[in-house]
Amino acid sequence: MKKHIATYATADLLAGKVPVNSTITAHGWVRTRRDSKAGVSFIALSDGSGFEPLQVVAANSLPNYQEEILKLTSGCAIIATGKLVASPAVGQPVELQAENIEVVGWIDDPDTYPISPKYHTLEYLREHANCVRALMLLVQSLALDIVFLWPFIGFFTNVDFIGFILPLLPQVIAKVLVKCYV
Repeated sequence: MKKHIATYATADLLAGKVPVNSTITAHGWVRTRRDSKAGVSFIALSDGSGFEPLQVVAANSLPNYQEEILKLTSGCAIIATGKLVASPAVGQPVELQAENIEVVGWIDDPDTYPISPKYHTLEYLREHANCVRALMLLVQSLALDIVFLWPFIGFFTNVDFIGFILPLLPQVIAKVLVKCYV
């Protein structure tokens, strides 16, 4: 009988909602991969549940290290299973020591893949199909809008005013999403 391994969102893992030394599975897309001279690859894995990626440490002892791990590029989809451990690095609470990494999606031509880990303008992101960074920016701006609007909404609600938000902001968001995904 196969042991069930729980799957978690990267945001939950980084927030400490999962105990350290648990065996877990994380699904997502490779943001970056860097290789060390010691025969270890560090993969930044993001599933869109948060702004920070989970670091996956892939040792060269993995069976698919030479054939697949070393060929991962930004945007590849992977499923990583392993032990969640406290990270010795500054700035990240935990990392995943991979026991198995399954590549479930490749980027056909990584040299022309539009999204790299560098800074991109909103115009550039609108012109390309994968607008994850633009969507993150929109989510952040919506969160700020809600934070700033909430005191006003609360005040007018308490004095029996009925308020509504004009559909301008949703129209702007819809235009960006259409440009991103069409």
